[in-house]
Parts: sequence; structure tokens; C-alpha cells
Amino acid sequence: MYIEFETEQRMPTEQEANFRDPNKPYFVAKQEALLFVEGGSKHPDKFEFRLARTLDANEANAARPMPAGKYELKDSAFGVSGFKNINCDFSELTPMKNQQAHKAA
Repeated sequence: MYIEFETEQRMPTEQEANFRDPNKPYFVAKQEALLFVEGGSKHPDKFEFRLARTLDANEANAARPMPAGKYELKDSAFGVSGFKNINCDFSELTPMKNQQAHKAA
């Protein structure tokens, strides 16, 4: 499995509801990405990679996009929560080495 950012361009900052305090929305910065899964469909899944989610609009606006390229998830991206649910932290990315990136293409 790997993620690819085709361009180094982020989407405009959006607001999301804050259910703890409806008067303080979250500000979210995202970037379009592709998810490739081995053995899955030959076409990748398009999704929005979250760069920042914060109560500070300036902080969200300052979020830098990921450089274009292919990335794999580190082993540390996976874990089990205190509620015994599996978690995946998509911020735990590492650039694929050239040889790996060519093999994945």
C-alpha cells in the first residue's frame, strides 16, 4: 500500500463543526492524494489527506502541502487505541526510495 501526491498543491482551508463547542469551529487544511493497495483494484482510490485540523485558522492556513511523490506508511502508523480499535495515523509517511517507487508504478 502506498500514497501518491500528484502535485504539491493543497485545497482551500475549510471549516468543520466542533461538537464540543459549536461556537469554535475547526479549520482543516487538506490535499488531494491517491491510495494504491496491492492486490486491490488497478485504479487507485482518490481521497483528501488532512494536513491540519486546528481551532486556529492561521495555523490551518499555514499548513504546507506534501511534496509530490509516492509515500509509504511507517510501521509506527499502525496501533491499537485504548478502546481496542485499530488506528492508522496517515501523517506517519516516509518517501518511497526510487527503486520502490518504480516497482510500485
